[in-house]
Amino acid sequence: MNSDPSPTDCEALDPVRRVQAWLTGLWRKDAGPLVDIMLKDRAETERQLKHPDWKVRCTALSILELHWHATDDTAFAQTCEDTALRDVHPQVRSCALRILGVCHANRPNSRIGRLLASVVLDETQPAQCRNGAYLGLYHLRGLRVPRLTDQPTVPRIPDDFDWTFVKSFL
Repeated sequence: MNSDPSPTDCEALDPVRRVQAWLTGLWRKDAGPLVDIMLKDRAETERQLKHPDWKVRCTALSILELHWHATDDTAFAQTCEDTALRDVHPQVRSCALRILGVCHANRPNSRIGRLLASVVLDETQPAQCRNGAYLGLYHLRGLRVPRLTDQPTVPRIPDDFDWTFVKSFL
């Protein structure tokens, strides 16, 4: 009797593959068949940052961060900054603001810290942008993002924000 697990069983047990499959499913929900192309071609993923559908743009940012590991690339960091400041959709800006913090994680960069903090503090900014910038500040300092104990899982403004932490970047 063969007790070796089948490849399907191994995939079910491998947490990295499980997370990759989960992410791919999320990405496909928002970007459909473009995901398969973006997972094979980084340049194509970068082109999708100009796609007219905001969900595809968010997916492209996520794929560049998590699949292509582009956060160490200074050109990608600049793209995130440009997107954070100029994209028309607040959810795309939010994604870019969070990833901008990841791109500069554990590197002293007071300009990026001030930029992110200014978005968090700007009450005229959409809540999504303020949340993305807030999360970006934690990434920038290389800190674990605090877990929220009650619903919703997205930080509520102003209740869930550590304002002393935000102002420490100014």
